[in-house]
Amino acid sequence: MPFPDLDEITFSSTSPQIQNSLIILRNASKSVQAFYDLYKESRRLRKGGGATTDKEQDLLRAMLLFASAGLDAVVKQLIKDCLRDVISDDLGAAKQFEIFMERKLLKGSSELDEISTKYVLNIKLLAKIVSNREPIEIGLDSLINDLTGDSLQSADQLLRVASQFAIMPKDLFSHIELVKEIFKVRNQITHEMDINLDSPNRSRRARGQKDMIEYTKEVLFITENFVKAVEKKINNSIKK
Repeated sequence: MPFPDLDEITFSSTSPQIQNSLIILRNASKSVQAFYDLYKESRRLRKGGGATTDKEQDLLRAMLLFASAGLDAVVKQLIKDCLRDVISDDLGAAKQFEIFMERKLLKGSSELDEISTKYVLNIKLLAKIVSNREPIEIGLDSLINDLTGDSLQSADQLLRVASQFAIMPKDLFSHIELVKEIFKVRNQITHEMDINLDSPNRSRRARGQKDMIEYTKEVLFITENFVKAVEKKINNSIKK
């Protein structure tokens, strides 16, 4: 049975830079579908009555985790494969890169006063840049390493990456509060095993089928939108 209201990801692209990300996206979608099929089969075998079992709860959790892992992997692949090209041709992305380098070169001093903000020049990075035959590559490497160093664990992190591509939030999702809630649930499952220590018997949080399906669909939706937004920028640069 197909995942409820989730169209099979048929989005394709002729842009070479996008292909690796599309492979990851499709595999994430297939994994989500596989966990959902197992969940439905479990419900069918026991006539679907009553509350979900521990096994079924874990299958719901797995759906969201694999969708979230797909988002993380796709975004990182897009950063590695596409960000350089986008920055070189998109004025908005180029401006964000400039802001990143300003902050990287000027490290904030701990001795601040009310009148002015003092900065310490990052001499080591500056020397590395000016002594390199391709100084911009030093900055780009620094940005890419910075963006791919940690997993996506919050809406703010997602928006930060989007801003480096000069992608607007409205191009990825409609409701920021839903995205924040999804990351909250994702982190509770990933970092806490969904354990609720406030419960008398220290049981795990119960996850509703409707909510988990909605969250999973939204993550896959955001992931696909991110790929489409980057592809659009790549294609625009080719047309110039």
